Amino acid sequence: MIKKTCSLLIIFLVCIFLQQNTYAQYKITGIVVDTNNFIEMKYTSIAIMNSKDSILSDFTRAKEDGHFQLEIKDTGNYYIRYSHPLFASFIDDIHIQKQITELGEVYMISLETALDEFIVKESRSITIKGDTTEYTADSFKVREFATVDELLRKLPGIEIDKNGKIMAYGKNVDKMLVDGDEFFSDDPAVLSKMLRASSIEKVQVYDNKSDEARLSGIEEADIGKAINLTLKEDAKKGYFGKLEAGAGTNGFYQGQAMINRYRNKEKFSAYVIGSNTKKVGLGWEDNNNFGSSGGISFSQSDDGMTSMGSGEPEFGGFSGNYGGEGLPQTINGGLHYDNKYGKDNKNSYGFDYRVNSNITNGFSNTNSRYTMPDTQYLSSTNKTFRNENLLNTLSGKTTIEIDSLNSLTIRVNGSINKNRGEQQGSSNNSNLDGNLINESEQLSNKEATTNKMNANLSYTKKFKKEGRSIYANLSGNYIESGANIDFNSSNEFFTTGSSLNYNQNKSDSSINISTNLNLSYNEPIIKERLFLNLSAGTNYNLNSSSNLTYDKTPSGVDSFNELFSSKTDYNVFNNTIGGNLRYSNKPWTINGGLKLNYSQTSNQDLFRDTIYKQNYTNIFPSLNVSYSKSRNSRIGIRYNGSTRQPSLNQIQVLTQNSDPLNIRIGNPNLIQEFRHNLNLSYSDYKILSEQYFYMGGNVSIINNALSESQTINSEGVRTFQTVNLNGNWNANLWSNYSFKIKKLKSNLNIGANGSYIENNTLLNNVLNMSKNFSIGPNIGVDRWSDTGLTFNVSYSPNYNINQNSVNTQVKNNLFSSDLSLKFSYRFPFGLEAGMSNRWQNREKMDAYDKNNNFIISNFFFEHSILKDKSLKLRLEGNDIFNQNLGFSRSNYNNVIMDAEYSTIQRYFMLVATWNFTKTKSGAPKKSEGMEFSF
Repeated sequence: MIKKTCSLLIIFLVCIFLQQNTYAQYKITGIVVDTNNFIEMKYTSIAIMNSKDSILSDFTRAKEDGHFQLEIKDTGNYYIRYSHPLFASFIDDIHIQKQITELGEVYMISLETALDEFIVKESRSITIKGDTTEYTADSFKVREFATVDELLRKLPGIEIDKNGKIMAYGKNVDKMLVDGDEFFSDDPAVLSKMLRASSIEKVQVYDNKSDEARLSGIEEADIGKAINLTLKEDAKKGYFGKLEAGAGTNGFYQGQAMINRYRNKEKFSAYVIGSNTKKVGLGWEDNNNFGSSGGISFSQSDDGMTSMGSGEPEFGGFSGNYGGEGLPQTINGGLHYDNKYGKDNKNSYGFDYRVNSNITNGFSNTNSRYTMPDTQYLSSTNKTFRNENLLNTLSGKTTIEIDSLNSLTIRVNGSINKNRGEQQGSSNNSNLDGNLINESEQLSNKEATTNKMNANLSYTKKFKKEGRSIYANLSGNYIESGANIDFNSSNEFFTTGSSLNYNQNKSDSSINISTNLNLSYNEPIIKERLFLNLSAGTNYNLNSSSNLTYDKTPSGVDSFNELFSSKTDYNVFNNTIGGNLRYSNKPWTINGGLKLNYSQTSNQDLFRDTIYKQNYTNIFPSLNVSYSKSRNSRIGIRYNGSTRQPSLNQIQVLTQNSDPLNIRIGNPNLIQEFRHNLNLSYSDYKILSEQYFYMGGNVSIINNALSESQTINSEGVRTFQTVNLNGNWNANLWSNYSFKIKKLKSNLNIGANGSYIENNTLLNNVLNMSKNFSIGPNIGVDRWSDTGLTFNVSYSPNYNINQNSVNTQVKNNLFSSDLSLKFSYRFPFGLEAGMSNRWQNREKMDAYDKNNNFIISNFFFEHSILKDKSLKLRLEGNDIFNQNLGFSRSNYNNVIMDAEYSTIQRYFMLVATWNFTKTKSGAPKKSEGMEFSF
């Protein structure tokens, strides 16, 4: 049945695609020529706009010989704009009525010989100024009531991948602002769904540098992109929002309400969401018109772990991320307010309040295979759970421009998180013949509260001498947590015929206080060429932890259990000074520096009256060299050294028995690890042709790595402890190439990722080197259209090899592949229909391995009604073949682990959405053409 259904889907898609491509495509060709020397004008920008609304229809750049070609859908009157940095730009009228319109030679006048009275009508769709690319929103047509996420899809250089992640010129967008102000803590996921595209005047994209980096010019590692949305003046006077309600089969439901109100300098927004589907927040996942779907992805960490799971973050948070494990019920909401005041409105203040309440019920079954120096054994765990979580956060920010040279920013935020959990389960270990070694039954109830507060004060002072500045930052954090746990466990050990039972109450509490002060001074030595940065910083981190365990007795009097208890103070004090020189002479930029760090750690066991103290003197070198032949092309190499301190849980003297078959003990003798990091990167982006290529790689060598020791005794009980080991290192490579296929109005993406990890651990006191190699190419084609066909096809195979030195005969190799096909069709009369299909295939580990291959298919029908199309009715089906298996697989060090868990499966739902608006924002403003300013 599935094969037949898949065949019908493919045939349906091909038919729609062929229908879409039967529409006439009208071509305009020509060649641009210099009127003075009569030579071809390569790289001239040519853009065509409909004369009715000035919406951009197509754009290109002339080839090496000056030839160009444009494509449009309909006949009619158009504007064509020609522009070149060294020649006078101009606009010409054109009437299209034939399939191919040949313009012949188009002559341009050099600015050197142009007449003074020569006037160019100027209007820009895209403007490039230094490091900022600015888009005029009205030049890119979107549907009525579209939100910002749809507008972003139209902008050249900005992409949204199949998982909803925003990319700008090949880099992640980690911050989104409105009129330069934070909005719901500058969360791109929330912002893109809250704002209406029709209220946006400009979209500005730039490097997301920190305040200190902007002043010093020092390159930061892995810097992403930021987007600033500027609002239209007339859109700041009114309100808009939407209401949504949905009811489905099997008791599924979802609802949403949001409103945005602007008044001059003030902005107010609010939203609330309630559901028991994957739509638990305003995250990018909600923008997927193909309903909810599971999926498999790989992730790797420095400890050699390669895991294959649902590919989404854990459930919780305000963007509404749901990892797929369990059945959720959630209420998620937020309020935002900000205002500007003072001269030229340079001062501002604002606050956010957000609340998230969720309940998750479910079960999970985990099967693992462990490889030890002389044997292998199997482990099985089954559990049911219920988690209740309530999170409240409040944050505020104010920026004060003291004068033109001095500014102050204050941030304050706090949160209260209350959690209640119930878990019941059983587990056992057996040999490869299936003979039981032990078994355990457990029951636990937990109540926990975590309170957090943070304050940050930053001060910037600029001097009259250009480039000279001082930056100071003072921050403080306070985290207090407490938990009360009732724990019951019954354990049988068949090799010795013994048993062990626990009936305990655990009372855990901790306090973390940290303060941090950083100072930075910037001095230009040679104007616009050579700069000096001096910095100093101090950090104090205080950790106090109390873990108390009491055995419950038949008499009702609890007895203190010292073995599973601890009380620890762990303090870290750091002082750092350093200097950095930056040389800039296009196309070269070179940053080199050195920091000296003195670190003191103190670990005191208050129960046993022992104290462990360690002092370190660290030298942190850094070097960053980049070559940029143009603004959109860059190659760079970066090296830096860094340290990592042991965490409190790793270092405290505590034996944790929350899982009696897997015991973890602390190690107070741990020392810091030191990492050597080398990074290479190359990127090249062409805005007009929407073509980009990037690749990169890094190598990390770790001295005194915080690794793991694992032992197993004759009763099958595993004991884990963090230890310091040498010889750990890892390397990663990644690449991606994307370009536009004009005839299909589509983008093709080709990429690959690979990694190699060597990770040392101790297995029964024998050194084990785990070698892990993984490679995963990927290819995808996507097309986005206001009307007609939209689709996305992607294929991602992955091959993973894991080998351990303690037992070279055992090879844990995994192959999997993921094929995704999504498509929809928008009809001119307001109806849209679509479907998504995802095929997951994975290799069996042995003859007893279950077949967890599956296909998940979703569909939707959506129709816009009323005169203004403000009301939408949507019928959607999730997992229509009921094959959504909650499944994940991990392969790390000496363990292969398979997990099955409850998750959302088949349901059908009817959803109604009403968009309302009352603003003075009228029809889109006309924008004729495109201009690039450097």
